[in-house]
Amino acid sequence: MNDLLFIPSLCLVAFAAYTDAMEGRIPNYIVALLVAFGAYIASLNGWTHWVAFAVVFVATFSLWTMQAGMGGGDVKLLSGIALVLGWAFIPFLAALAFFAFLVLGFKKHLPARWKRGPREMIPLGVAALPAFGAALWIGGAI
Repeated sequence: MNDLLFIPSLCLVAFAAYTDAMEGRIPNYIVALLVAFGAYIASLNGWTHWVAFAVVFVATFSLWTMQAGMGGGDVKLLSGIALVLGWAFIPFLAALAFFAFLVLGFKKHLPARWKRGPREMIPLGVAALPAFGAALWIGGAI
């Protein structure tokens, strides 16, 4: 597959990370574009991308309902990334855990906009960007 197909997805994830960092939310239109582009990539690669999308959506939606510090935008963003990456999502998940751990390591230095009442939101969009880049690099796309 042409590696240039991943550039728009990387740009969308970068914009999602920026809005998550600045506003504490990920707009639906960003995720909708990512899912649309992921659907195009999935149409070129087969049904395994859709399976990865479904598995990630169910897992992250479960975490969101348990109020595990994940917002609804994170659920949609991670599901869209899974649709783009397919089974390459596994290295992404490992990288995401690493970068989320780094974000949590600086928890006391988080901006006030990321702290909402008794529950602090973890800006997974910020951690998703370097993890997505790492997954593309590991997968040989960049």
